[in-house]
Formats: sequence, structure tokens, C-alpha cells
Amino acid sequence: MINYIEDPDSLLFTLGVINFDISAFHPHFPSYPVFCCLAKMCYYVTDRFSVAFSILGGSSLFIIIVYALKILSVPLKSLEGGLTAALLFFNPMIWVMSNKFMPDLLGVALLMASLYYLLCDPKGNKYHIWLGYFLAGLLGGVRLSYLPFLFIPIVYGLLENKRYFSSLSMLSVGILIWIVPMLLHTGWEPMMSMTHLQSQSHFSDFGGAFYKHSNIGTRVVRLAQSLWADGLGAYWSGRNWVTILLSIAIVPFLFFGAMILLSFDFSLRKVAVISFSCTFFGLWVLLFQNIIYDSRHILPFIPFLVIVICYGIIYFLVNFNTYFTKVTLTIVLICYLYIGLSAALQHMKPSAIAQINTHLAQKEKNAELNIVSIPMVNFYLAKQGVKAHFFSAAKDVEKIKKLKGNIIIVGNFEHLVSAEPRARYTFKHDPYINRIWPQISASEYLVP
Repeated sequence: MINYIEDPDSLLFTLGVINFDISAFHPHFPSYPVFCCLAKMCYYVTDRFSVAFSILGGSSLFIIIVYALKILSVPLKSLEGGLTAALLFFNPMIWVMSNKFMPDLLGVALLMASLYYLLCDPKGNKYHIWLGYFLAGLLGGVRLSYLPFLFIPIVYGLLENKRYFSSLSMLSVGILIWIVPMLLHTGWEPMMSMTHLQSQSHFSDFGGAFYKHSNIGTRVVRLAQSLWADGLGAYWSGRNWVTILLSIAIVPFLFFGAMILLSFDFSLRKVAVISFSCTFFGLWVLLFQNIIYDSRHILPFIPFLVIVICYGIIYFLVNFNTYFTKVTLTIVLICYLYIGLSAALQHMKPSAIAQINTHLAQKEKNAELNIVSIPMVNFYLAKQGVKAHFFSAAKDVEKIKKLKGNIIIVGNFEHLVSAEPRARYTFKHDPYINRIWPQISASEYLVP
């Protein structure tokens, strides 16, 4: 577990558990009411946010493993099943996300379960089909931005089973079960106003979509980095040399794993639907998600990449069953395990902004503080209980120039104060654990 609130998004979800209020951004739109409800139930029992969110994360990982094996039609006790479960369990991104105060991993769990029921037997058990559509609707109340992954399976299921009315009815029930209580709680007009404002802002302003950050080359590189380095723990500039060993192995594993999945008696329709779904979702993430600053949007890809890697390992075990192969694969798996455990241990250390919060909490006992930063940092610190006067570095320039006493600037805004700082600090965390503000500077002033 982690015992600190690591970024503004985590803070908003924590506030959403304490007091669910869309108009106050507790949490931010679309508010993820199903996740907040489940988190509140866990918090009510445990009385600790870290435990409550970790229970949901651990349960989500369990569901992901179960339905990954169901999609593959392999038991846990088989080589394929055991290896897939182990690779999912120790995956660095999945482990880190299982402890975050966020709904992403539960969203992937519902996505995997819904995908299984939509694809397993479209013309068979109607209750399985209905469950698939119900879970797809429910996913909107857990992680709405993951729903595009299921667009193609939803259409495929309708074309295959021909149960149009009953299937769409169950999809509607899955949506209504969370959207109706949310409407009753918020009110129709405030809800529609927030929906319009936040949807427009997400795609054109602060959501990090293509319209705001239009350099497609940068977006492609960040998507590749998110999948390769953050998602699989492979090498990128500045990472540990162990990740190089893992990277050398991952490339042939992905290639031969894909060959096995395409060549053996797996349902080609199932492989095609999942492949097209990944492609469609990849375009959605590339163009409309904040891939520049946050890698967690690629989380739905990870179970499928892990499955391909697993079958690549099996390819080498079956075709090159020698002592050298077994030793080499053992070394690769140890490297993978090491990276996963290292990520988990790194995640237990406070993030840069959490370190600043602790630092300021100690300062505030001795003097009245004036804190200058961006609004999001000010919001985080204020909600965490830091007692200070907060000023926006962009909007309050004239007020900042007239400030006296203890001034702390968080960020690169030293030009706003004419005096020399009496102290400078730099707070850091591993960017492969959390892309949000991995390094923050702070300067302290005493202006007479």
C-alpha cells in the first residue's frame, strides 16, 4: 500500500469518497460513481483510504487474471495459465495502479470480464451475453474513457447473436444503474451543464487531447514510451541496466507469441476482434487522451501484451527445450520480477508534491506562509490542510510583487519575487511510477 495522496487526481478521488459532489469536482467529471461507491464501502469497513483503495486494486487484479485465463481458455494450473498469472501479477504498471487512489485497474477488470462474455460464445448462453452487455454499461460508471475499447466487441456481439433488443436493454441497465442515482443526487440542469462544460474542456483545453497538443510525432513517441517503458518495464533513457536485459528478450517474445496466437487453434475471430479493438482504442488514446503527461491511459493494453509475451516464452520452451534456454528464460523472468518489485517499493515513497506537502506542514507551525504556484498545486496543498495564503503565479502577479514576510514559490516562478531566496529545494520521484510532476522545485523567501 501507499500511505500518501500522490497527485491531484488521487486527491479528487479521495474527496469523492468523503463527499461525492460533481459540482465541487469530488471527483472530477465524469465522477466514476460506481468506483466511488465501492471505495466508500471499503473505507466504511476499514476506516483507512490506503487499505480501501488497495482492496479494490487487489480485487481488480484477481478479476483481470481470472478473465485473461478465461479468454485464453486455459486453466491456472497449466504452463500458459500459471505464466500468464505470474506476469500479470508482477507487471510494474498493474502493481502500481493497484495501489493508486484511482479507478483505472477496476476499469480494466470490468473491461476484461465484459470482453470475455461478449466474445466467448455469441450464439450460445444468452445469460452470458446479457452479462457482457451489462458489464459494458457498468464500465461507464467506473472508467468511461475505457468504454471505446468495447465498441467493436459490442457491435460484433449484436451481429452474431441477433438478440438486439435484449442485449441493448442490458447495456442500458448497466448504464442506468449508475447514471440515474447520479442525476438524482446532482440534479438535471447542473448535471447537463457539467457534462457540456467538462466534455468540451477535455477535448479542447485541459484534457490533453490532440486539439491542445497537436504534435502527432510527440504523441506517438509518448504512446510508445508509455507502452514500452511504463507498461512493460522495458528500457528507456535513464532507466536501470536491468531493463536493457528485459528489453532484448521482449522483442522476440512479442513476435513469436503473436505467431503462436495466430497459428494455433485459437479462434481467429476472437483474435481479430481483440486486435481491431486494440487498434481502435490506440487511436482513441493517441488523439483524445492526455498521453503527453500521463501514461495510465494505456493500461487496457497491458493484459494483452502480457499474454503475447507469455506465449512467446512458451514458444522458446517448446522449440528450444535446452538447459541454456531455461537458464536464459529464468534470468529474464527474474529481471521482470525485480522491475515489478522495484516499482512497488518505489511507489511506497512519497511523490514530489507529497514531499512538498510534508515540508510545508512542518513550516506552517512557525510562521504565516504565502505560497505562490499554479492553481492545481495550490488546490492540492490547501485540501491537504496546509495553512497559507495562496496566490496564482499567472493571475496574481501584482499581488505577489507586493508580498512581505515568508514567501514560498513552488515551481519555476522565481522571477516574480525581486529578492534572493534564502533556500532552494528540489523534490523528486521516479517518473516511471507517476508521470505527474516527477520533479518540483521550491524556493523560500523572507521579504521584510
